[in-house]
Amino acid sequence: MSTRAGTSADGGPARGRGGLITIGILVATAAVLGLLALGGSRGNDLGVVTSITTTTQAPTATSLPDITVPATTLPPTTTPTSAVNSDLAAIISSLDPSARGSALLMPPRDRAEPTRIRVDRLKIDVRIIDVGATPDGELDVPDVDLVGWYRPGSAPDESGATVLAAHVTWGDQFGPFLELGTLEAGDPITVTVDDGSLREYVVTERHQYPKDALPPDRIWTTDGPETLVLITCGGRFDDDIRRFDDNVVVYAQPVQT
Repeated sequence: MSTRAGTSADGGPARGRGGLITIGILVATAAVLGLLALGGSRGNDLGVVTSITTTTQAPTATSLPDITVPATTLPPTTTPTSAVNSDLAAIISSLDPSARGSALLMPPRDRAEPTRIRVDRLKIDVRIIDVGATPDGELDVPDVDLVGWYRPGSAPDESGATVLAAHVTWGDQFGPFLELGTLEAGDPITVTVDDGSLREYVVTERHQYPKDALPPDRIWTTDGPETLVLITCGGRFDDDIRRFDDNVVVYAQPVQT
């Protein structure tokens, strides 16, 4: 007759139960010793780490050996850098613009670069970044929340036109120059330049031109009286080509202080 596991042949408790209890005590003891050895550093099942108390011995002071740095002498330069730059600038300025080549850098101009424009009446207070022209020859207007300064043109305090352009709308967003066409003569405009100082202007004219009829002698000029020129789109919106037909242009003159 076969016997069931866990009982003796006569139906009493199995003789191996005492051995199982002993093994259980040994396993529990080993687990406790293991936890003590880890110093309570294990995390529980929820991932919360129990606090750990550690003791740190004070570091033993050690003396570093003296290090002697050998003296070095830079070889003398034959020509001061400033003289090289002056010579390069003289060479560049003597060349015809068409002969300078695209890889030849122009010497930097000491100019007040615009960084922000404020028009209080229109609640405009927007950062300015510098822009150029697109491959198609159009003014490269920046993102809808910025105003672009046409760097190849003039800058504040220089002769000619300092051109600032921004969107009137873009998609479903309003641009910084949404209400540019409502400015009137006498409205003040403030431009911040890169050294943090301010340049004050006052509006003198506002015009609306077809996009192909902008007056180059007033907008794209680096000669003549200093003028601030603000440009955005205006007129009828052409749904077929997704653009406005005209440009709104505001001219402003610097306030003499």
